[in-house]
Amino acid sequence: MAHHPGWIERERMLIAGRIAAFLAMVRATLERLRARIALDFLGIDFALLPDGRVQLFKANATMNFFPISSHPLLAYAGAPAVAAARAALDRPIEEGVRRPRVGAAS
Repeated sequence: MAHHPGWIERERMLIAGRIAAFLAMVRATLERLRARIALDFLGIDFALLPDGRVQLFKANATMNFFPISSHPLLAYAGAPAVAAARAALDRPIEEGVRRPRVGAAS
C-alpha cells in the first residue's frame, strides 16, 4: 500500500471519520450487519468495491488488530486504532455495566 498514496489518504480519512466517513450505502450495510450479529464488540473484515458496495470477508467477536504495520507511512492506523478499541472495551467496565450471564441465577 505504500506505493499507493491515494489509498493511504482514503484509509486515513476513513479511520479519522469513523463510520460517518463512509457513504450512506456502506454505513447502512455495516449497521445491518452489526444488528444481525448482536454483539457488543465485533470486528468486521471487509473491502470497499469500486462501485461502493461492501465485500464482506468475515465478521465475528474474535477479530484483532495485529500485526499492525511498522511502516512509517502507515503509522496513522496503528496507535489510533488500538487506542479507540481500548477505550471502547474499557468503557463498560468503567461505567459499571454488568450483564447477567446466560443461565445465571437472578
